[in-house]
Amino acid sequence: MFLLPRPRRELASVLAPTTRRAPLREMAPPRGRRRDQPRASGERRSAATMRRECRYNSQRVFALLGALGVQSATSVTSLFLAKRVMGGAQSADGSSSSFSAVWAELPDAAKDEIAALAGKDSTALLKPHPKAPPAAPPVPLGTKASLDHTAATAALTLVPRLQRKHYETIPKTLTEAAFWEAFFSHATVIVTRHAKALLVAQGEGDAWRCAAPDDSFTPAWEAADEAARAKLAALAAAESEALLTAAMKAPPPFPAVPLGTTVAISERAAVAALTLVPGLQKRQYALVPRRLDEKAFWVNFFSHATCLLAPKK
Repeated sequence: MFLLPRPRRELASVLAPTTRRAPLREMAPPRGRRRDQPRASGERRSAATMRRECRYNSQRVFALLGALGVQSATSVTSLFLAKRVMGGAQSADGSSSSFSAVWAELPDAAKDEIAALAGKDSTALLKPHPKAPPAAPPVPLGTKASLDHTAATAALTLVPRLQRKHYETIPKTLTEAAFWEAFFSHATVIVTRHAKALLVAQGEGDAWRCAAPDDSFTPAWEAADEAARAKLAALAAAESEALLTAAMKAPPPFPAVPLGTTVAISERAAVAALTLVPGLQKRQYALVPRRLDEKAFWVNFFSHATCLLAPKK
């Protein structure tokens, strides 16, 4: 058997240095370094690596600020200043006397009267009780009266057959707001007759402020003329003592309302005032808490703002 001779390699290929083939593990791209893994002192970080390791980028920051309603750097400063002087704690949304606590202390006779409102043949909830305080009383700028959804949920759970009455009435006969206005007005009259001491005044404790998205101050400021704006800004001057007291002609900041209704100062309105009124931030810093507490400062300011900016009726 004859074998063909092996082909000779060229001289250049014989003398060329051989290259070792790297294993697959070494050819794979490097993994990302853990945050707790130390970095070599001479190793440089690329821009992509720094962007990847950064938790907050510009898009996420501005998305967060947009959700909070902050539109400018001045608003950002006002927001953090407001949070600092307002205690840094989350605002309390809800009545100072919750419906659950009132229901637990009511005598059985009062509970039976409230439960009778949801009877199958009862028509009491078709309109509010005429002797109950109004659910939407006049309030100063920056203050909001609203339904306490926590109290409404508790009432549906605690009052017998109220859930069924709610289902039968809405939206066939009444709107959601009209139903709760009627129910809580009748409940307030019954509680007042049997256990008036259970009704706690509005504005007590941390319930004087709320994180509602409503801001009644900004539209009033934008609609006011320059003279009215100048008068309000003059109240924030360093030599002015006007913010130490409330305006006498303004409506009461925390009027009497039915059960299930809260009256509170809107934090968003306060932030808007700090942003729009010249010198108000500095004046707030000078007065709170040296001469006024936070609640008294905003009650006084919004009472003067109501007299100067609110349209006369």
